[in-house]
Amino acid sequence: MKNLFSKVISFVAIIMLVAAVGVTVSAYEYPDEGYWANEAIDAAIDNGLLRGKDDGKMHSEDNLTRAEMAAIMVRSFGATVKADISDYSDLVPSAWYYNDFAKAVQMKVFEGDGTGHMRPNDFITREEVFTVVARALVLNDTDYSVLNKFNDADEISSWAKGYMSILTKKSYVNGDNLGNANPKKNITRAEFAQLMHNIFRNYYSKADTYTGDTDSHSSMINTDGVTFKNVTVNGDLVIGDGDANGTIRLENVNIKGRLLVRGSNRVELVNTTVGEMVVVNNYNTVVHFDNYRDEKV
Repeated sequence: MKNLFSKVISFVAIIMLVAAVGVTVSAYEYPDEGYWANEAIDAAIDNGLLRGKDDGKMHSEDNLTRAEMAAIMVRSFGATVKADISDYSDLVPSAWYYNDFAKAVQMKVFEGDGTGHMRPNDFITREEVFTVVARALVLNDTDYSVLNKFNDADEISSWAKGYMSILTKKSYVNGDNLGNANPKKNITRAEFAQLMHNIFRNYYSKADTYTGDTDSHSSMINTDGVTFKNVTVNGDLVIGDGDANGTIRLENVNIKGRLLVRGSNRVELVNTTVGEMVVVNNYNTVVHFDNYRDEKV
């Protein structure tokens, strides 16, 4: 058994953000010791979301591309099932990101621009990132009033408002020190690492039995064969796409937030309570809940 406070590190699951093979983790060069996002960058590396580029540097201030974003989302949720993306004329099968886009499209978090293009090498804006992340978490809101806290709220695209509203309410998204959301600005690698760190602190990427309570952030199970036993989850518990057709067992578990099921063919609930709601969003198979019910998307 492993305590939930232990970091679950799976270096096998770390995939390059770029086509070239990167250097080892020990050779990474970080920004200054007091850099505001170092903790989030460390967590992103430990959990297989980010890796340095081929020169051994994190390039934390570099803007994130749409291809890099797709790759990170696939890795964080552990997605394995691919959609047919042959209709996107600018996605080349030999490109490093092709399989990542196929999985991200299957996850229903990435869409083209309406003209048959995915624009993989374009930088991704902050409001686009928030939209992708909120789609993955199945979060939306029709009350946009929370956005009034930002000086530039009128710059937020109409299609992004529902997603940004709920992420802001949950304190996942915060403005800059001037009170701006900067929705049209590109997002940097460091900023995206911080966003994910605001949401998730615990990733479970190895089949095992875990005990002990989590902190107040959400937790991600992105593989099958995981059992939680005698656990209080002090946020949301997300069963990611990586558990495509496996079984997750929750025994004597108290989930304070939501139970979001994006993966798994079978979820065994034994003396388990959910504080908010059970959300099923598995695009790969029907989810069978032991002693509960069966749910499609």
